[in-house]
Amino acid sequence: MTDQRVRWITIVATLFLIAGQIEARAQMTPGAMHPGPMSAGPMVPGQAYPGGVAPVVYGSGMPDETGMSGYPPMVYEQPGHGGRLSGRHGHSGRLLGHQGLGSGTGQGFPGLRTILAPYGEGGCCAPRWFDVHMEAVFMNLDVGGPSLVFSQDLTNAPQITTSDLDPSNQTGLRASFAYQTGPGSNLEFTFMGLLDYSEVGRATSDTNGLVSVFSEFTDLNSPEGLEQFDLARLHEVRWNHQLNNFELNYRRRWRGPTCNLHGSWLMGVRQVQVNEALRFDSVSDPGVVEGYYQLDARNSNTGFQLGGDLWVCLLPGLNLGLESKAGIFGNAARQTTNIWGIDGNIDYRFLPEERVDRSRVSFVGEVSAMATYRVNPNFTIRGGYQLLFLDRMALARQNFNPEIPQLLDPQERNVRLNDSGSVLYDGFTVGGEWMW
Repeated sequence: MTDQRVRWITIVATLFLIAGQIEARAQMTPGAMHPGPMSAGPMVPGQAYPGGVAPVVYGSGMPDETGMSGYPPMVYEQPGHGGRLSGRHGHSGRLLGHQGLGSGTGQGFPGLRTILAPYGEGGCCAPRWFDVHMEAVFMNLDVGGPSLVFSQDLTNAPQITTSDLDPSNQTGLRASFAYQTGPGSNLEFTFMGLLDYSEVGRATSDTNGLVSVFSEFTDLNSPEGLEQFDLARLHEVRWNHQLNNFELNYRRRWRGPTCNLHGSWLMGVRQVQVNEALRFDSVSDPGVVEGYYQLDARNSNTGFQLGGDLWVCLLPGLNLGLESKAGIFGNAARQTTNIWGIDGNIDYRFLPEERVDRSRVSFVGEVSAMATYRVNPNFTIRGGYQLLFLDRMALARQNFNPEIPQLLDPQERNVRLNDSGSVLYDGFTVGGEWMW
């Protein structure tokens, strides 16, 4: 934790130092500001320009499009061309753009400043745009739900619980592809997924002393005892969680009058798939007495969303942003349960495949904080922190049902689908944007 704080303090201090040097450079005198072929001192007609055309009187020192203040050099055309003023994007304007953040041939800090400074062509007024964006996402997962005990020994000591299945951070992918539909507007297709969380809880006993939740942790001498799940030498619980997200949005961009603020609003359709699986394996005598429980919970959330983003230009090429998207969705949820086992040479099912479907209203919301650093005209580094929240989900913990009808003493099983779960993903992202 201390190393992380030192690293972030160093980065922030460097950014403030760069900003301070740029501000100091912007306040320099005209003669010291733009090295080049023009002299800052007074010039007499005919001294430097053929035809005796003198430079125009410089402006008031207000910032121009490049984000630099001062007095950009401008010269009149030669006689016979109408005396028109050369545009700021002519030769002199290009000189200004290349030296806007300090000369790379300088010594000491000016050279370091040039190396650290982002590519700032166009200044803060440069429109925000990319054709393709890709980044890795490092996501934590919180699924909540009840605390369950799956396995105990004969002393009632828990052997496998839901705490053994707590998910670890996983790496996935987020990518966007933009297609411009008009000035300041575009269609964006976004995918986020390949997030696959898997955990295993395992318990063993050399004396076949494991009892299960299916018999309420009793042995075979109890009426509730199950040969396939109790007095076992191995209990194993496997849990798996997968996320895949698809979006198609229309985005309309805007820019503030001072160019320090950029933003956009968006609307579109989104589908978020959340799937979980929970499997309980019990082995009393390998290949002779075994029991299996398999639960699958699936969620397909589809709906309309609204959102937008807001960006602050810290300096040309370096921006901080915040984006949010949310919508009310329809969740097509399903839970499927199978329970089977073997006893000697007999394979049998404790119940037919159980399947329950339900469609309910759900909520999907996302918030992201981002920073972009422009490296060159075509490539920008980007990173940030993301939160994705889903509510009204059918999850494995909520739908785990240990009631098993016994072959010799059938009992009614409470068939249900619980879609009251919620899921929270959060973590850092890092990647890049390409423009061609």
